[in-house]
Amino acid sequence: MVYVSVHPALRDFLVSVYGTDVLVPDDKSVIWATVKSNLVEVPNDYKPHTAGPVPGKIRIALPPISASSPIYNFAVGEKIITNFLYRNYLTKKAQTIVADLLMKQFKDTYRSFMTGYLAAHPNQTGKESQIKDGIDEFCRIHRINMDDKITYEMLRKDWYRWRNRESESEYCDDVKENI
Repeated sequence: MVYVSVHPALRDFLVSVYGTDVLVPDDKSVIWATVKSNLVEVPNDYKPHTAGPVPGKIRIALPPISASSPIYNFAVGEKIITNFLYRNYLTKKAQTIVADLLMKQFKDTYRSFMTGYLAAHPNQTGKESQIKDGIDEFCRIHRINMDDKITYEMLRKDWYRWRNRESESEYCDDVKENI
């Protein structure tokens, strides 16, 4: 297992989606490619984590050594096999790269949810209350607590910024008004 520090709301989202704080990425996924390419040897001053969940972190399962497919390195001219017995640690920089990738997944899911929610619930009581209801529903479904981790304002601003950026070029004026 490798540990990745993530935003508490992102951790809540991932636990909701995967049912656990342990991610087992597909060997052909972008997340796995990112993790595998950033694995390094454990530093000498490393202190192991407890065996269970750690607040503020998610765990990514490494496959057994026998499951590591070799990668052909053109610069060296040979196949290289990653041995997870030795390379099983992510630096702070690598953790940030993986966390950013997971946050992109969160934002993509959130924006898709909001697009669908607003299309399915047209102008119930007003645009702003409709957006608030959508955000509340997203947080309820994914068990994200609205507290100091993430606020309604943060999600509302993200929605408006994304919607305005997307609607500037991709949709005709009639569709922009309905988003």
